[in-house]
Amino acid sequence: MDQGYASLSLGYGWLHDVDNRFVPALRTAGSDKIIGLSVGYLHQAGKFVAGAEGAYQYQHIVFQGLPVGFPEISADEGWMVRGRVGVAHDRWLATANVGAIYGTTNIGMKGWGAIAGASVDYLMTANIFAGVAYDHQFYRNFSGVPLDADIDQISMRIGYKF
Repeated sequence: MDQGYASLSLGYGWLHDVDNRFVPALRTAGSDKIIGLSVGYLHQAGKFVAGAEGAYQYQHIVFQGLPVGFPEISADEGWMVRGRVGVAHDRWLATANVGAIYGTTNIGMKGWGAIAGASVDYLMTANIFAGVAYDHQFYRNFSGVPLDADIDQISMRIGYKF
């Protein structure tokens, strides 16, 4: 069985960052809500499912702990493409997800990172599903800056399969 889908998600994210340009390294953290949209395609063969997904998410997470005089910096947007593989059973679908993310900030810094996570969805009707997901974003060099930024996020979603 093949199916496309679209979903809307709402969740929360936690940022941890280490900027290695400073001695000692500058450590910051932050957290805030996340909202996203995704579209994807899944192919099912027996109980096994595989597919791809593209997504956008707004994640205005402000870096807390910056030195006095620094401008406010926030992680703002993420554009993702990821693969999904998993298992379907009755109305349930569990997948592992891995891919790439392009992130932006409010001060013009941007860059590529990796994203990995897991999700569980429940088919409520023939076409409507709801689910939860955990994702971890990894950034290691952002606009040429040697930093280690990670965002952990948990989200709930509702979607429509067509």
